Amino acid sequence: MVEQDKIDAVRRYLQEEFPGCDLEDRYQAASSSQDFRVTHQGATYETRISEEFFAAHDVARVGGALIGFLLAEHLRDLPDTLVIVGKTGLS
Repeated sequence: MVEQDKIDAVRRYLQEEFPGCDLEDRYQAASSSQDFRVTHQGATYETRISEEFFAAHDVARVGGALIGFLLAEHLRDLPDTLVIVGKTGLS
């Protein structure tokens, strides 16, 4: 399972990128990942962040890595599409 402080770092990142959003997350044992669903201004965005990503980044670097991967931009471009975050990038 993923450390709660790293999950909280992702939540902070998403809340900064989508101010005032509704945010849900849950652990997916089948895919060894944490899923996040953002509802913002009538659109829904979903991302799945792998345990490998979390293992590769300490808590202080989680947000910076997601910024570098352009996660929020991809989510905005792909509403209703699951964006997967792996150790080295998006798919």
